[in-house]
Amino acid sequence: MNRIVLVLAVLAGSGILHDACRAESPKAADAPAPAGAVDAATVDRWAGKFRGWHYWPDHVIPASPAIEGFSGILGTDVPTVYQVPGDAKWYMTFVGFDGKGYQSFVAESADLLRWKPRGLAMGYGPPGEFDHGGCVVGAYLYESYDLKAPRLLKKHQGKYWTLYGAYPLQGGYELRPGYEGVASSDDGLTWKRAKPGYILSVHERDRGQWEKDCIYQPWLVEHEGRFYNFYNAANGSVEQIGLATSTDLLNWTRHPGNPVLRNRPGGYDEQFCSDGKVFRDGDHWVMFYFGVGRGGAHVMAAFSRDLVHWTAHPEPLYKAGGNPSGLDKQYAHKISLVHNPANDTFYLFYNAVPGKPGGTGGRGIGLITSKPLDAAPAAGGADKATYLADVSALLAKAWPGNRTVTIVCHGHSVPAGYFKTPAVDTFNAYPHLLHKGLKDAFGLAVINVIVTAIGGENSESGAARFERDVLSLRPDVVTIDYALNDRGLGLERARKAWVAMIEKAKAAGVRVILLTPTADSSARMDDPADPLNQHARQVRLLAAEHRVGLVDSTEAFSKYVRGGGKLEDLMSQVNHPNRKGHDLVAAGLLEWFPRAPN
Repeated sequence: MNRIVLVLAVLAGSGILHDACRAESPKAADAPAPAGAVDAATVDRWAGKFRGWHYWPDHVIPASPAIEGFSGILGTDVPTVYQVPGDAKWYMTFVGFDGKGYQSFVAESADLLRWKPRGLAMGYGPPGEFDHGGCVVGAYLYESYDLKAPRLLKKHQGKYWTLYGAYPLQGGYELRPGYEGVASSDDGLTWKRAKPGYILSVHERDRGQWEKDCIYQPWLVEHEGRFYNFYNAANGSVEQIGLATSTDLLNWTRHPGNPVLRNRPGGYDEQFCSDGKVFRDGDHWVMFYFGVGRGGAHVMAAFSRDLVHWTAHPEPLYKAGGNPSGLDKQYAHKISLVHNPANDTFYLFYNAVPGKPGGTGGRGIGLITSKPLDAAPAAGGADKATYLADVSALLAKAWPGNRTVTIVCHGHSVPAGYFKTPAVDTFNAYPHLLHKGLKDAFGLAVINVIVTAIGGENSESGAARFERDVLSLRPDVVTIDYALNDRGLGLERARKAWVAMIEKAKAAGVRVILLTPTADSSARMDDPADPLNQHARQVRLLAAEHRVGLVDSTEAFSKYVRGGGKLEDLMSQVNHPNRKGHDLVAAGLLEWFPRAPN
């Protein structure tokens, strides 16, 4: 969002940003309570359930997604997740910025993690119209706004409905002045105007001074026969949230007490209160919005009993830069919240901006969840009972029908056999233990286990020599173990290197088993945000995506500790396992080689 860049630059130049960053965190009780305000203790209690998020390491919709017919997308933004009645799939609309303006696209998913773009949901309006510079759909009419209710679209007068943000000009990012329109759909996937003109703009007589320069995004709520539109708008570089109401979705009246959510001097929302998303939570309403202040854009929450009077919590629910991967280093904002009843987990999709070079900063759609999703990726991976069944059958053959089975263990110092550096204990490391275990299970087999691991190496270096040092050996199976050292490389670069090795192996007909990292005594093994766990999660996801084998060494070590053992029981030094630790890894590998029943 370029308007955030401008605001932060102005604050920094004036010295305001410096002072705001040094200020003490505001307390909800510091300011006098206005009429209809919720008391500080209640706000703390209501906000508490929305803290402690778990990070997904990558964008679920990348900055430049592959969409047929739309190759020039530079950044993605403004996610909204929903379902269509009678359809089990999840859908997400999002905008793609192509240098000219915004267009809305739709993607689909079966599990809320893997998203496949389908195509255009609503494109540019006609030249000279209020939405020629872009349409941002997503303020949908839902059957229910309860926090845990399915995000099912609701029909009104035989159609599905959405309010949408719009811009009249092409040639830049959110060129002012903005407008809002209303659109309808027969299928919930593609949308077109339901009214020829706009529904809200800077031109109406009831427009307030606080919104004189630009109207931005709407959010639609239906309650007790009335429609509510929560929208953010700007006076210069300051944005706040107002309210308009309607009885027919086509004609809207502003609330006389606007704005209903205002900036707080020195707070995390001192410059912006924007993009509010409102849901019912028991006996009250919660608004998720993003605030700009104290050097970033953050996910925040406000609460109300009547949809009109709102009290915001002073502390963000999630701060920019929270993801250790750097995915949202610059901004974290514009959320879409959905509850998945299959695992009783909230999925909070948001615009995650790492701050990469270029006009959009590498913005894409990120994800944080109320519970860790460690187990989820494994569901789509290879089947232990069948993945290496043909290799096991070959191992079981006797001469002269057998041949040598070759397994290559590729990676860093752990498979290389380093214990307490510089000591190398080859015969107590998991490649040798795997070899011995296979010989115990398949006594007639000829097995060659080759170690191509190099101490201190990361996956980029391993990928660079993969064809020369690994595939040249014509292995039947290759194991890949680099995540422990990839923490210094970062998730994105590591992922590219792992994918390169996986794809090359599969193209050569080689079976692949990925290993999550063994333990490191300096890591916070119980913290999902620790880089070790972030890389473990990425390896699990890669195994699922590419349908290859997985040995979850991280989970094996953690399970040992959860069972009452001490981590030092498994370690020879801070980052190298001992024989007992290697036994855990070898046991996980042996599970992939099923023996034929007697």
